[in-house]
Amino acid sequence: MHALVEAWRRLDVGQPPYVMPEDLPSIPHDMMVQYPTFSAFAASADFGSQDTRLHVGLLPMPYMGDLENAAIFLLMLNPGLEYGDYAAELDVPGTRERLLQNLRQELGQADCPFTLLDPAMVLHPGFRYWERKFRAIAGELSCQCGVSYREALSRLAKRVAGLELVPYHSPRFGLRPKEVNALRSAQLARDYFHRVLVPRAERNQAMVIVLKAAGSWDPPPHENVVVLRGGQALGAFITPKTKAGQAIMRRLRLKVA
Repeated sequence: MHALVEAWRRLDVGQPPYVMPEDLPSIPHDMMVQYPTFSAFAASADFGSQDTRLHVGLLPMPYMGDLENAAIFLLMLNPGLEYGDYAAELDVPGTRERLLQNLRQELGQADCPFTLLDPAMVLHPGFRYWERKFRAIAGELSCQCGVSYREALSRLAKRVAGLELVPYHSPRFGLRPKEVNALRSAQLARDYFHRVLVPRAERNQAMVIVLKAAGSWDPPPHENVVVLRGGQALGAFITPKTKAGQAIMRRLRLKVA
């Protein structure tokens, strides 16, 4: 098992802040914030704020999906923050447990190993984000393969995984490159990309799509490493008409118009 997963399995999730211990010296204290409940968050000045602090009272999301068995990997910058993140994680039964299973990569025989594509997670903002992002591709898969939309999501959830450069939630991203480079979590994420995913891509065992922060991920040129830059990366759209969407469809052996 790669050091990335091993490190996150060691994370103390008994009480916040939920930060990899090696990361703490590299994150300015005033760049972290945490709330014990959704009510406390909703009553604070941070509710509705678009600042750049990292919400370390939420579980980190360094990756999403089955890293061992996925064939399509999406590289991102960091998990965002929506109003419902605290409510979903802290108040909706079963949600925190599912997120912990993902963090520890203890997914078993999950029907939707990409947890945030599971309709059972519909109350989590992450489901709304990823379902919307994959809606057009899932629709094509449903139509071309003659399966239900739910089954299409399940098939995608088995094939797709995501990797975040920085694993902590924030409304907007504000860490400077020097601070990101000092994070042990970011170092491990980049190492996983270059030492595990790139060789798999070179053997045609995986497709890697760099949706965000291409300069930080430093991807090598290869036909199985698709890089979005500029305006393409701004929205990171995944549809049958975008570069990323067409790459995914080809990997899924779907017809591309």
